[in-house]
Amino acid sequence: MGEKELKQIREELYNKLQKEYEIFIEYLKEQKPQIILERAYEKVFKEETKDMFYPGYDKFNEENICALNKIENPLDKLYDGWMDCDVNLNELYEYNIQDTLDKIVLDQKEELMNQIQKKKNNMER
Repeated sequence: MGEKELKQIREELYNKLQKEYEIFIEYLKEQKPQIILERAYEKVFKEETKDMFYPGYDKFNEENICALNKIENPLDKLYDGWMDCDVNLNELYEYNIQDTLDKIVLDQKEELMNQIQKKKNNMER
């Protein structure tokens, strides 16, 4: 398959994902707030996943794109696969939280050092 054909298939898949996502959003808009809240994670997952198949993003190969394009509701299939995944997200969350906390502590220490230095400079005047 040539680049032009692959680009066209990527665009077709992205448009298909976009349409499925829009239908899901319209469905959510008709639901009670409780249902919307319960499906918020699914909404975010589907939005992020759809964006991963933007035609200019070539992370996934031709075989993957073609196979996914043959499925009636690819976002649902990908979401179901994600929900069946055994990856421990808590480890990723913990790592990210610790990294952010380390940055916060460092920023606060730097700010304290800056304040101390300003006081020293004012006292020397």
